[in-house]
Amino acid sequence: LIVNNNHDHHHHYCPYPSVPIYSDIELSSEFIVNGTKVFYKCNDGYELFGTKIRTCIDQKWTGTLPYCAVNVAYGKPTNQSSTVKGGDSRNANDGDLSVLHENKYCTETKVENSPWWQVDLLQPYEIRVIRILTRSCCGHQPLHDLEIRVGNSSTVQGNRLCAWYPGTLNDGENKDFTCANAIIGRYVYIQMVGIESSLSLCEVFVFTTKEFSSNRCGDAMEYQQITSFNQTCYEFQTQRGGSFVDADMYCKSRGGLLIHSITDMTQNFLYYELERYKIKLRSKLVWVGARRDHYAQNITSLFGTRPRLFWHWINGQPINKFLWAEDQPNNYNGQQNCIVLDGGRKWLWNDVTCDLDYLPWICQYSPSNCGSPDINENSTIIKNDFRIGNIITYQCAQGCRLDGLQKRFCQSNGFWQGEAPNCVYVDCGQLQSISNGHVKYLRTDFNASATYSCIRDYALVGAETRYCLGNGSWSDQEPKCFYGLCTQPPEIDNGFVQVTNRTLNGIASYSCHSGFVLFGQSQLTCQIGGIWSHNAPQCKYVECGRVQPIWKGEIIYVNLTTHLGSVINYSCGTGYRLVGDKARICQENGKWSGNKAKCEEIRCTPPEIPKNSSVIYNGNDRSFSDSFKVGSTVQYRCSLGHIVQGQSLRTCEATGFWSDAPPICVFVTCKAPETKDDKTLIQVSNHQVGSKAIYSCINGLELIGNNERTCQTNGQWSGQVPYCRCESGIIPRCLETQDANEIEDSLRANNLDGGGGESDYESVESSKSIGIGVSFGIGTILILMIIIGFLFVKMFVY
Repeated sequence: LIVNNNHDHHHHYCPYPSVPIYSDIELSSEFIVNGTKVFYKCNDGYELFGTKIRTCIDQKWTGTLPYCAVNVAYGKPTNQSSTVKGGDSRNANDGDLSVLHENKYCTETKVENSPWWQVDLLQPYEIRVIRILTRSCCGHQPLHDLEIRVGNSSTVQGNRLCAWYPGTLNDGENKDFTCANAIIGRYVYIQMVGIESSLSLCEVFVFTTKEFSSNRCGDAMEYQQITSFNQTCYEFQTQRGGSFVDADMYCKSRGGLLIHSITDMTQNFLYYELERYKIKLRSKLVWVGARRDHYAQNITSLFGTRPRLFWHWINGQPINKFLWAEDQPNNYNGQQNCIVLDGGRKWLWNDVTCDLDYLPWICQYSPSNCGSPDINENSTIIKNDFRIGNIITYQCAQGCRLDGLQKRFCQSNGFWQGEAPNCVYVDCGQLQSISNGHVKYLRTDFNASATYSCIRDYALVGAETRYCLGNGSWSDQEPKCFYGLCTQPPEIDNGFVQVTNRTLNGIASYSCHSGFVLFGQSQLTCQIGGIWSHNAPQCKYVECGRVQPIWKGEIIYVNLTTHLGSVINYSCGTGYRLVGDKARICQENGKWSGNKAKCEEIRCTPPEIPKNSSVIYNGNDRSFSDSFKVGSTVQYRCSLGHIVQGQSLRTCEATGFWSDAPPICVFVTCKAPETKDDKTLIQVSNHQVGSKAIYSCINGLELIGNNERTCQTNGQWSGQVPYCRCESGIIPRCLETQDANEIEDSLRANNLDGGGGESDYESVESSKSIGIGVSFGIGTILILMIIIGFLFVKMFVY
């Protein structure tokens, strides 16, 4: 059975019409049926060649596709075989359409054999049409026997023949000559061949589609003269004047720059354009976008070091070739750092100062857009923004295959990237019906789809959907319908089955109950002919049995079972750790997974014993100290003169490691014992922990406080510092009873004179350093102070 809703509409419709570059179209009706008309219109600045209207008849458009072209001959260099009566060769492309010569509007050669006229387009173009405007009557022989040649040779016969016209042109007539095929060339020649005559032309147009119109350079403004050349826009600002900075700012404010990067070809173009504008110019000097600036590099000479000057274009690029006029540049006043086109020197370059404020200029622009793109038959574009940098996307009509670039980019030179793609109509043809099934489709052209299905109890083998491919064939092979209903799959003992469906490729999935394992295929597939792919599997019971107990540990049967899938867990008592697998599972092979675990006693290794320390062990179960049971302890003690820093008691924990870090024994000393006055004597052996400092006074003084202090483990001396004094009211009498010699003898008796052997005593100063007796110098000073004090008291009393 075939269901086809294709009404064969392509027999009643025309394809979407082609659109030439730089043009737009308008359709007379929304649906392109027989009788629909398409109207062509060129973008501004272009001229249409060919029929403006085409009609849809019998699925085709009448006539040939027109095209839009632009004149590239205007203002270009010209030449001719000879010149008479003011008939300069430039009169034929000056834009003046006067047909009365009057010795100034048209060209004219003398009467000669095969006279010719030539225009140099300055670069090769693809030429399609040459238009000639003839001279009106009277008094000159009409044009006849014309040959038009296009090519890259500067001689007439060295170029290809574009058109030949053996007849005679009417006076004042516009006549288009179309090349049989577009010819690429720089020179266009018009010649009257094989006759003696005079050639006179009033205007010549040379049309190409490979250049853009000056209308794409921007909106026309007052005093502007805009033209395009070599894919660049030029604005000749003839009526204004200003300095170099004024000209630069003017061009930049309109998105351009002063004319720059001038080549020989551009210079030639500028020469002819400026010659045409010469009468309108305010000055015969025209600013160029170039100047000379100071760079970091210096020049060293006999006259010293000075900055080096470089000429560069206004876009920052260096000037590689200079087109100076004769005797230029001269840098007349040392400040001529700008360049002008000099009309008094055939528009070659001259250097001037940059502050001249009355000179006209030329701005240089990139085109603002690429114009309307060309669109081939059966295609359209999605985006209609043709500005520089934008992308357009082509799409084909239904049933057409796109060949070429789907996306095109508007380049900075104003031309579209690549070529327009083609949309080719593809028809894959009608499909045949299939046995015991159906095929449905709406159309048979490119990308159309056809869907297959089978009648009840039959299954489709092959692709359910086929597509019309670009090569005109349907994808995949034609599918087939086979009987495909299977019976219910068999049940199995100790298991169950789940079925998706019993048609072709249906799945029957088998599973076993807990404790049973599946032997055979777990999935069966319904095959052609209603047969399951395999026999039903079997479920067999699996028993792993109980495992042996472990010493100092426990085995837990999680589900209280030992069959397939059962789990056992091992654990150990306090002070023991598990070695091996903590859990095991009963496997299909009837064995428990992994290996039997065991419980191992947790013990600590011997603890570290720091330097200058000793240890005492408690609670261990072994007389030797190679390992320690959990809970046993180690007590640290330090040698004399040391103290424990850290935990002195550590315990063996259940982790098998000792608690805390081992302490260290720090050697402790006390500073030299201090005194409160210079009458106190100290006897000390050393400053280690436990050493004694014995305090005493000189004769006649009483010690207040404990006379003995001990160096403690905290590095401090015990008790308070004692001091020496006389009893109240006794000091004068103590001093009266003894003259200076007696006091000195008393001090000597107490070894304070510093003479002789070693002393076991310290004064205040010496006790701070070496811990020995009072020095001789200090003792002498003390004696003098006592004598002076004694004399002073006597004088005061008496």
